[in-house]
Amino acid sequence: MRHFEKMLYDQATLLLAYSEAYSLSGENLFARTSEEIYTFLKGEMLSPDGFMPSIDADFNGEEGGYYVWDHADLRELLEDGEMGLLERCYGVGPEGNWDWNAMGFARP
Repeated sequence: MRHFEKMLYDQATLLLAYSEAYSLSGENLFARTSEEIYTFLKGEMLSPDGFMPSIDADFNGEEGGYYVWDHADLRELLEDGEMGLLERCYGVGPEGNWDWNAMGFARP
């Protein structure tokens, strides 16, 4: 089942993968990505008691609402070429590209 929460184990695995990629390749993109993941973990997932296992992504009672973008919002933020690429590569359209019913949710 898809979920939108930020999971500690996912972030830790990504940090390890990007750090290893940098170690092997010397590519600055991998180093920068590792640093950004580390900064996110330290700033958002670390509490005085240790690391939190996840961060809830619900917003206004909507599953994944914090991470779900409306087509109109994307069109406003992106240039035509960027929007076209997003539409082609990810099937983004006005009707959305996430099957709410398959997840057992009613579309908001």
